Amino acid sequence: MPTISAVERAGLTTLKDDQPVAYEMLEGRDGRASAGNLRLL
Repeated sequence: MPTISAVERAGLTTLKDDQPVAYEMLEGRDGRASAGNLRLL
Protein backbone atom coordinates (compact mmCIF):
# COMPACT_ATOMS: atom_id res chain seq x y z
CA MET A 1 0.00 0.00 0.00
CA PRO A 2 1.46 3.39 -0.96
CA THR A 3 2.20 5.91 1.76
CA ILE A 4 0.73 9.39 1.93
CA SER A 5 4.06 10.89 0.83
CA ALA A 6 4.13 8.65 -2.28
CA VAL A 7 0.60 9.78 -3.14
CA GLU A 8 1.58 13.43 -2.70
CA ARG A 9 4.75 13.01 -4.82
CA ALA A 10 2.60 11.50 -7.57
CA GLY A 11 0.43 14.64 -7.55
CA LEU A 12 -2.76 12.77 -6.65
CA THR A 13 -4.35 15.64 -4.74
CA THR A 14 -7.97 14.56 -5.29
CA LEU A 15 -7.66 11.01 -3.94
CA LYS A 16 -10.88 9.88 -2.22
CA ASP A 17 -11.32 7.31 0.55
CA ASP A 18 -11.31 3.76 -0.86
CA GLN A 19 -10.36 4.97 -4.36
CA PRO A 20 -8.29 2.27 -6.09
CA VAL A 21 -4.72 3.18 -6.98
CA ALA A 22 -2.25 1.19 -9.09
CA TYR A 23 1.43 1.32 -8.23
CA GLU A 24 4.75 -0.44 -8.70
CA MET A 25 7.12 -1.41 -5.92
CA LEU A 26 10.50 0.22 -6.59
CA GLU A 27 13.83 0.05 -4.80
CA GLY A 28 14.62 3.37 -3.14
CA ARG A 29 18.01 5.03 -2.84
CA ASP A 30 18.54 3.41 0.56
CA GLY A 31 17.69 -0.06 -0.78
CA ARG A 32 14.24 -0.17 0.79
CA ALA A 33 11.12 -0.87 -1.25
CA SER A 34 8.78 2.03 -1.92
CA ALA A 35 5.70 2.68 -4.02
CA GLY A 36 6.20 4.47 -7.32
CA ASN A 37 4.48 5.17 -10.63
CA LEU A 38 1.12 5.69 -8.91
CA ARG A 39 -2.01 6.19 -10.98
CA LEU A 40 -5.74 6.24 -10.32
CA LEU A 41 -7.86 3.35 -11.54
